[in-house]
Parts: sequence; structure tokens; C-alpha cells
Amino acid sequence: MKPGDSFEWGLKRFQRKVQEAGILSEARRRRHYESPQARRKRKAEAQLLSPRSRAGVLPLCEEGCRGGNPMKMNGQSRSFAKQVQVDLVALGDADLCNMVQQWIDGSHSSEGALDVPEETRLALGYTRALPGVRPPAHQHADVPGADYDEGPEHWYAPSPQQLRALLIAMDVSAFAQHIIAFAYHSLHPIHPEWYDGVTFNAHLANYLRRMRDEAASHDQRATQR
Repeated sequence: MKPGDSFEWGLKRFQRKVQEAGILSEARRRRHYESPQARRKRKAEAQLLSPRSRAGVLPLCEEGCRGGNPMKMNGQSRSFAKQVQVDLVALGDADLCNMVQQWIDGSHSSEGALDVPEETRLALGYTRALPGVRPPAHQHADVPGADYDEGPEHWYAPSPQQLRALLIAMDVSAFAQHIIAFAYHSLHPIHPEWYDGVTFNAHLANYLRRMRDEAASHDQRATQR
């Protein structure tokens, strides 16, 4: 305020500045703190429980398993799928390869192993085993996760470095098609409380993060001994 300005004029100007800056609305929003994780969970559950969501298109994970179009993803689905991708590639070599191999095998599924499309195996760096051809150099027992996939068709699993590079390079839609669909098929029988769609992806991201943190704690304790 300048000398000679009235108090009422100054008060109105102050109120206008506060309103333009959005201070009061921000203060009301922060009246009760809600962590980002709790906010994401609340929004995901609200979307999952809404009649439109229940009656709409199949959830992304089920749609991917049935060969549906993985490109039909809204912003929230893409966000959660991207978080799963980030947490998966953050795992150590052994955990990363074992986890992907377990999902591809459908180890925990009550329906048995999925008929994994050749497109998915090639996208993840698997190599078809040909009669009389020696396996790639990285396929030794001392390489974590470099296992031989026993199935109707024999495939060699990729090295940890190759798998990680391919996962990082995938766009979100391809990641949902080649990874999340099979993760759902493998893990949903064990964790039905994870539901499906974005709620499943949120739980899966937390699951991978806990696995990474537990591995880091184990390595730290081993170093301190």
C-alpha cells in the first residue's frame, strides 16, 4: 500500500491477490493430509467400483491375456503400467529374470501355463532352440535367470542385461501386452485381493518395490558381516 490508500482498498487488493494465487483453495485441499499412495489407491478403487467401470470394457490385464487390443489405455492405466515397468527393471539380475520367467511359465496359475505367443517371447529376447545348435554363450548355469524354458517348444531365456534393455525400450502398451497380462495370469490366483485393472497394477508395483528393498537390505546385511 502507498501512503494515502484506504484500508478497505488495501484489503480488497490483498484478497484479490490471495484468490489469484490460489492460496485459500490450496489450504483447504491440505486441511487433511493424504499421501500420494493413499490418493492413488482411493482413485483406483473408486474407478474400479463404479458401475461404468464394472460394465465397461474388460480390464487391461484380462484383455491382454485374451489377445485384445492393448492400445486402449487411459491416462491412469498408462501411469500405473509405467510404474510397474520402472519397478520391474529396478530389480537385480536374478530377481528380474526369475520373475519374468515365472510369469511366462504361469507357475502359480490354477489354469496352467499360458500359450505364450511367439511375438511375446521374441519381444522379451527369448531364442528358439534349434536341434544341433549350441545355446548362446550367456546360457550357463552360473548366470542368474538364464534358464532353459522346458515346454512344447524349447526356448532359451535372454541374459539379464538383454532382458533389462528390452524392457526399458518398450513403450507402455507393449509392456502391458507382453508383461502385465502374464503377471496377472500368474499372480491373481495367489492375490485375488489385488482385483484387476489399475488396482492390480498398483499392487504389483508395490510388490516389486518391496522385493527390491528386501534384496537391498539383504545385500547390506551381508556386506556388514
